[in-house]
Amino acid sequence: MDFELGEEHRMLKELVARFVADALMPLEPKVLERESRGEGAGLTESERKPIDAKARELGLWGLDAPSEFGGSDLPVEAMVGVHEELGKTVTPYTFPPDSPNLRMLMVTANEEQRQTYLGPYARGETISAIGISEPGAGADPAAMITRAVRDGDEWVINGRKIWISRAQDADFTILMAVTDKAKGARGGMSAFLVDRGTPGFNVLRRIAMIGGHVTYEIALEDCRVPAGKLLGTEGQGFAPMQIRLSTRRVQMACWCIGIAQRAVDMICEHARQRVTFGAPLADRQTIQWWVADAATQIHACRDQGVRHRAGLGHHRQGDADVRRHGHGQGDPAAVDGEQGALDADLRWPLGSAPLGDRPQSAGAAVMIWARRPGERGDLRSRTMRCCEVRSHGFRLSRLALGRNDGRRGFESCCR
Repeated sequence: MDFELGEEHRMLKELVARFVADALMPLEPKVLERESRGEGAGLTESERKPIDAKARELGLWGLDAPSEFGGSDLPVEAMVGVHEELGKTVTPYTFPPDSPNLRMLMVTANEEQRQTYLGPYARGETISAIGISEPGAGADPAAMITRAVRDGDEWVINGRKIWISRAQDADFTILMAVTDKAKGARGGMSAFLVDRGTPGFNVLRRIAMIGGHVTYEIALEDCRVPAGKLLGTEGQGFAPMQIRLSTRRVQMACWCIGIAQRAVDMICEHARQRVTFGAPLADRQTIQWWVADAATQIHACRDQGVRHRAGLGHHRQGDADVRRHGHGQGDPAAVDGEQGALDADLRWPLGSAPLGDRPQSAGAAVMIWARRPGERGDLRSRTMRCCEVRSHGFRLSRLALGRNDGRRGFESCCR
């Protein structure tokens, strides 16, 4: 089962890959050095300016922004490859504008807000932040206590937010607050646009995070915003917020796949160069199996996970339910669709113990099979599918290691 990007989207992915290799990867030593000194992993202004200029020159600015504001209006599936390539470098960079807040604005902003906030943001002229998490509540909307109360032509907001990225530098913050405590997340949560410098909007402290990143805690003390700063419909802020969060989750999944792929690429490069006991590591079958395991699982994550979440996975008649079972637990991730289902299980062939409960070895395998609701398929077909996927990973590993000598892999011992 193969969910491939369209030709235009593949070309975009290749363009971003070249951009990452030419503009971002050369900065990695400096970024890592600053991080090791505790100075953060961000880019300096002098480093960012030429990168922004190069991105504009290559047409990588406003990729998923509305065309009315100069963007390319690309769909989510086109951005899957973009974010995967950006995940392959430790140099932190995102093509402006950052997609999550953009998409939330696109579905909620009225005409005046589109011109005042969405337009400049889509063109990369402004920076935005979003305030959701709270001390003691995390991101649980049912536990949110920040309140917004209507007072004539204004809203008065009181509360605290924590772990807010870019709060110090943002030109405006999308702030989530409860407007009807009785309804809570079900019709009582609203979103507001709060400009930088608004009285009562106070950035309290800088919070150091792992990886050299920073977030902030903010306090809202009788913060008054005009009624026109209500984003969307009063009490209906939860659903647009979920659009925003889902967009970020797809991004993060793509970044993780990019990180994993970069690690495999580095393994292959080192294995070809490193010689032990008279032979390159790339000739060791154990190394080849390690690479095969990684390549297979990356392939499964890319095709069965991220592509489905981005709306690419239309298995037969539609609906997909992707499950990954590891360490004895299943963590189903439902995906919108119409009918049908897909299971992507990481298990041992002919056994019931999950992959995480046994040591990795050449006998480990990935079983991916399709099913309709209520159907499991027979064990033989599932096992043969397992062998096909596993042997595909083995062939990929030998190609990556430069050992494409025509040898047959895992499939030859499973027939």
